[in-house]
This record gives sequence, C-alpha cells and structure tokens, in this order.
Amino acid sequence: MKKNLLLGSLFAFSMIVSCPVFSAGIGVFNINTINEKAKVIKSLNSQKNSKLDEIQKVVDSKRKDFEKREAELKTKSSMLSEEAKKSFMGEVAEFQKDVMEYDKETAQKVSNIEKAYMEALSKLQKDYLDPIVKKIGKDKGFDFILNSQAGVIINTDMDITDVVVEELNNQITEIKLDVK
Repeated sequence: MKKNLLLGSLFAFSMIVSCPVFSAGIGVFNINTINEKAKVIKSLNSQKNSKLDEIQKVVDSKRKDFEKREAELKTKSSMLSEEAKKSFMGEVAEFQKDVMEYDKETAQKVSNIEKAYMEALSKLQKDYLDPIVKKIGKDKGFDFILNSQAGVIINTDMDITDVVVEELNNQITEIKLDVK
C-alpha cells in the first residue's frame, strides 16, 4: 500500500514538472519598487497630497470659525433666561446643521480626490504599465509574469522591475489628476 502511494506521488510530481506552465519562462516585478521609483506615480502622489493639503488648510480655518461660533453660542446661552433658551435652541440646531453640511462637503471633496487618484492609477496601469510589462516579458522570452508579492524571488534574472521603471519613466512622467 505504501509503495502504491509513493508511486502515485512520484507520478503526480512527474506530471507537474513536465507541465508546460512549470517549464515556461517566468518573470517578476515588484510593484512597491515601481510605486517608489516611477516619476509618474511620484507626480500623482504629489498632486494628490497637494490637493488634500489645500482642503486641510480650509478645514483648519473653517474649524476655527466653527469653534468661535460655538463659544459665542455657549456664552450667549449662559446669559439667557430659561424661556429665551428654548428659542435659542434653534440657533444651536442651525449651527450643528452647518457643521454637518460642511463635514459632508469636505468628505465629498476628499472622496473626489481619491476617486481621481484611483482612476489615474487605473489609466496608468492599462495604458502604460501593462503594455510595458508585456513587451519586456516578450522580449525576455517570459511566458508568465508575476508581481513579486505573490512569491519569493530566487533567481534575480527573473526580476524586470528596474527595466519596467526605466521604460515607464521614459514613456511618461506625469498624468494630471482630474478632480471633479
């Protein structure tokens, strides 16, 4: 029985080794390195961060205005009679509504930036990165190319990351972040 299991295992192993996928040339690239070194991705990150910084400056200023308004409302509240406080609650509700609307608008602006960033990355991948990887893979005779995060690179001759970055930098250095 053990002999049959061993023969069965050896047969299965021999089939895997002779399978065309395992005899194919395999290339790999490291997307993290590409993200760090590609000029176009650096540009996109810079544009995104710049737009988020602009929003943050406005938010900081607006928050100061809200804090001032809130302090004024608290001061006013402490000086009102109980009867006047009831009508004053309308002012407080209006203030809270303004804060919530501003937060919602700000969240939408941030979401629009993130969406534009993801669309730009998608366009970059479809129009540039994928064709570059395919061309380099074809030129090197690879049948299959993986992101190195899917495994461990043993043979560095399989790694095309630097060539991909160089070609990407030669083809494109900037994509405008189109925030709507």
